[in-house]
Amino acid sequence: MSGITADAQTRGGARIDGLVHPVPLLALGLLVVNDHVLKATHPGWLSGKLSDVAVLVLLPFLLLAVADLVALAARGLPSPGGRAIFAAVVASAALFTAIEITPIGAEAYRWGLALAQWPVHAAAAALGGTALPDLRPVMLTADATDLLTLPAAATILLVMRLHR
Repeated sequence: MSGITADAQTRGGARIDGLVHPVPLLALGLLVVNDHVLKATHPGWLSGKLSDVAVLVLLPFLLLAVADLVALAARGLPSPGGRAIFAAVVASAALFTAIEITPIGAEAYRWGLALAQWPVHAAAAALGGTALPDLRPVMLTADATDLLTLPAAATILLVMRLHR
C-alpha cells in the first residue's frame, strides 16, 4: 500500500499512514464537498448517498489508524493485521446500521458529531469575536435505503489486497 512503512508491511499492519492513501483522502474530500456544497446546491437522494459512501469508505481506515495508535502506545501490541482490517469493516457497517435504524444510534451520532465539531465552531467564533456557540445536535436524516451503501465499507479490503 502506498504510504505504508516497510516495518508495518512486514508486521502485516495497516498503520496510521494508511490514512494518507488516495482512497481515504478522496473519501474525505468527497464528504467535505458533498456536505458543504452539493447538499446545499443539489439536495436529494444522490447527495445523501454520496455522504454515506464516503463515510463508509473512510471509517475502516480511521478505525485501523486508531488501532495502530493503541498498538504503538502500548509498545507490546502488534500492528493491526488482516483480522483487524476485517473487524474494522464489520464494525463500520454495524455502527452505520445502528445510526440508520436505531433511535439510540441516531442520537449518539447526532450528539457525538456535534461534540466533535464544537471546537472548530468555537475557534471560528473566537476568531470572529462572537460568542461561543451552544452545543446542538447535528441534523440526521435516517433512511433505511442508506443501508444500500454498506458495501462501500469493504473498499479497504480491495485497497489492501491491491497493495500487498
